[in-house]
Amino acid sequence: FFILIEREKDMGTGAVVAITGIVMFFLAGITVWSRVGLIALVLMGGAFFARKEPYRMERLMSHFSRWQADKVDDDGFQTTQAELAMASGGAVGVGVGNGRAKHIIPAATTDYILVTMAEETGLIGPLVALALVAAMVARLLWLARAARDRFASFALIGIGVWLTVQACTNMMMANATVPSIGIPFPFLSSGGSSLLALW
Repeated sequence: FFILIEREKDMGTGAVVAITGIVMFFLAGITVWSRVGLIALVLMGGAFFARKEPYRMERLMSHFSRWQADKVDDDGFQTTQAELAMASGGAVGVGVGNGRAKHIIPAATTDYILVTMAEETGLIGPLVALALVAAMVARLLWLARAARDRFASFALIGIGVWLTVQACTNMMMANATVPSIGIPFPFLSSGGSSLLALW
């Protein structure tokens, strides 16, 4: 599935699917040698797919130098503006509707929805969003523990892992911990395909 998604030029979504699958393998209790082989495969595969498309390495390298004068308004524009907006929100924000980031950064209602929330509602908005996802995941894990058959239990755990990975990836993308890779925040980002898949 990762390879099919990567061939559509969407390595970010492919990575979320792959990480979810890998976590499921570990939780299912694969052997030590299988774990070693899987880790080696992930490291080699990650390096290969990152270098496969030139723009991926360029995006990765430019991310670490995004604040340089020649990149801040070019390659680093989206992430630097996101960082500034989140920082300007402070603890309580600038007020709903008063943010500037949503007018200047691309994908302000999809990939960067947390930036808009952080700028306008401060730290409170993103924490509430993360708490709601955490509550859903906790409920899924509780249901997994109560499930009577192994498949149902692992299906519920897998969905919980998927929500966790996707939410954390979006948050790290919004605050520029990782480069922009186009991952929406579960249930909040606009966009029909993500919402349909999550439901």
